[in-house]
Amino acid sequence: VEQIQLGADAHELELSVSTVRDMTDSNNQLIISGDANDSVVDSAGGWSLQGSAGGYSTYTKVDSGETITLKVDDDITNINLT
Repeated sequence: VEQIQLGADAHELELSVSTVRDMTDSNNQLIISGDANDSVVDSAGGWSLQGSAGGYSTYTKVDSGETITLKVDDDITNINLT
C-alpha cells in the first residue's frame, strides 16, 4: 500500500484515477495523510465516498475495470473528488 504524507504546510494534491492506478501496486490503494490546511483534488471527479473508519475517509472509482481506492485523512477538510 502506497502512502503520501502532505506535511506541515498547506499543500494541494491534484491527482487523477489513472495516476493513482499507475503509482500503486496491484491493490490499487493510496493513503493520503495531512491536516486541515491541505487539499486533495481530482478535477474529473467521479469518486464515491464509501464511509469513514480509523481516521480516514474511503473513496473509490472504477477505471479500466479496476477499482481504485483512496483513503484520505479525516483531518483534510478540503476534498474535491466527487
